Amino acid sequence: MKRLTKGFLSFIMMTSYALGMSAQDATFVPADEIPSSLRDAASLKLTGTWGTSAFAELKMALGTNAIGGSNMVLTRVDMGEAVIEDGTSWYVSAGFTSNGVFSSCKALKEVVMPVAEEAAHLVSMEKAFANYLVRFMKGGKVSGAAKLLCNE
Repeated sequence: MKRLTKGFLSFIMMTSYALGMSAQDATFVPADEIPSSLRDAASLKLTGTWGTSAFAELKMALGTNAIGGSNMVLTRVDMGEAVIEDGTSWYVSAGFTSNGVFSSCKALKEVVMPVAEEAAHLVSMEKAFANYLVRFMKGGKVSGAAKLLCNE
């Protein structure tokens, strides 16, 4: 029993360390201070109050707003603590056309959605993850390493 308890505690400590390391690796992006370029960021944690224009600015920073533009680096987006303005759309201006905010983020594997109360303020998620979830759809089931995590 003592051995089992020691092993369990070791597992908890290693898991906590791993989760802490992934949180440290994330680039924090406040809605009112979006950097001009996030093309090299592998993981984003969105904070602050986000509206359609902030998501359009984020798309520009990711480098996916140009025709044929793609991002091959971003693997994770965490919106779990983001506040979403009422009437926000993830279908945003992309130069001469409009497209989904995370479309053409071809390495994206994990998206942590805003909490339900915040996600309810979204009016459109059209093409938000084009070239992301579509890649993993096979016979109506999500396969591969894709994760779309929803908060309660």
